[in-house]
Amino acid sequence: MLSALALTLMGSQVPKPIDVTAPIISASVFKNGFVVVVREIKVGAAGTYALEKIPQSAMGTMWFSSSEGTTLESISTRNIETSYRANLGSLDEITRSNVGKSLQFTFKDEKGGRESIEGVLKSADGEILVVDTTNRGTLVIPKAGLISLSGEQGKVSYSVERKNSKKVLELRTSGGPGRVQMLSLERGLSWSAAYAVDVSDKKELKLTAKSTLVNDFEDLNKVELKLITGFPNLPFATMLEPLITGAGSMDAVSQFGVQAGGFGGGGGRGNAMAMNTQVAAPMMQFDASMATIPGVGGEQREDLFFYKLPNSTLGTGQRTYRALFSMKSPYKDIYTWDAQDFTQDNARYQPIPEGPQDVWHALRFRNTSGQPLTTAVATTLDGGEIIGQDMLGYVPAGADTELKINKSLDIRAEATEAELSRERGAIKDVNGNFRFDLVTIKGTLEVTNMKSNEVNFRIRRFVTGEVTDNGGSDVFKNASGLGRMNANSRLTWIKDLKPGAKISLNYVYKMYVYSG
Repeated sequence: MLSALALTLMGSQVPKPIDVTAPIISASVFKNGFVVVVREIKVGAAGTYALEKIPQSAMGTMWFSSSEGTTLESISTRNIETSYRANLGSLDEITRSNVGKSLQFTFKDEKGGRESIEGVLKSADGEILVVDTTNRGTLVIPKAGLISLSGEQGKVSYSVERKNSKKVLELRTSGGPGRVQMLSLERGLSWSAAYAVDVSDKKELKLTAKSTLVNDFEDLNKVELKLITGFPNLPFATMLEPLITGAGSMDAVSQFGVQAGGFGGGGGRGNAMAMNTQVAAPMMQFDASMATIPGVGGEQREDLFFYKLPNSTLGTGQRTYRALFSMKSPYKDIYTWDAQDFTQDNARYQPIPEGPQDVWHALRFRNTSGQPLTTAVATTLDGGEIIGQDMLGYVPAGADTELKINKSLDIRAEATEAELSRERGAIKDVNGNFRFDLVTIKGTLEVTNMKSNEVNFRIRRFVTGEVTDNGGSDVFKNASGLGRMNANSRLTWIKDLKPGAKISLNYVYKMYVYSG
């Protein structure tokens, strides 16, 4: 019969935790390499479950929930010791681990030849070996002369058992079997967007959006992916959750142990493209040559928008390209010239540089996709040829935008400015010294259309000073000049120029400049 003490000891034994895994079931991906991950752990009856691979969660983002009928009693981390066998890496280590064994030794003799002896290795400390032999007594052999040692099979020790400590996450549950979900912000998965803007049709453009997903995180198997566009406010994303560090909350993101992929493509093998094989698509039909994702429109959550990529599979180190959606929109070609203001310190006039100015060809269109266009590189094509590329900024659904294509060399733009008058000492200090002169300046902007077709042209001239003659332009006075000596204004003209036409636009403004 067992004693009362034995029964007490048996009752106090803690069952070994059950090892579990936490595969990802959904992930919402930011462009900067951070990802909001939902993992799911399957648990059985009430007990303790150990998760060896702990997610590297950002501070304040690790949260747990359980299915109905399963209650989380506690969540904790602890260090456990593990052992493993490691091969010894040098002859010196092997000799020290075989002290006390009878072995055969081969070493160099005084004449440079080889000699073999058998005996018991008594010591391997320092630079010598001490061997007890049956016929030559005790020999002291320099380790430097040892060539090899051998013994019967299995007799020579060449590995050693070592211990290691690792942290595990333990969940203690009560109730019945169920699922535990874990939410966290982690790092290692990112995406980039890009647009192809086809203007082969001269009235209606076709925009196709694609995503490139970069996985330097972990294997994803049939995961609900969402690609996030917007500006998240996550100030503590670079700090690790204290629960998993054990050393406070100020751990830097460099401890995450993952390297986020660069934005865009990169090496690596992506998943095979889901080609539309039912109908052969013409070249340059970017949305037709790859099956776009049905219902990828996604959802708006406050100020963020989520593009959906359901049932996604992607291995660690892989990249994948997916066409997200396409849209058509009427568009208008517009040619623009922004004549910048080079005034310094609000009162140090600098003239416009002499010679031809940069004129840009741009597209003006509306976002008709029903969802936001995230900031991304946009490549413009015409008849299958790339004709330009620029960054398209964030465009809300239904909003108008402009996309630069390239510089237009067939439209010549030049600017000149001349001083009309000057009032010396218009502003003096308390001692009567001249501080500022009031100068009247006349500007002339000339544009010549050397193209073979009529163009819609927009000119914007930014000036420091008070506009007295706007030359038929729309004037916008920028509030940034309210606290300064001179105001800041923007003059805008929009004109249609026929082939070969030349226009000259004049304006006049006054500005205070430092007295010389």
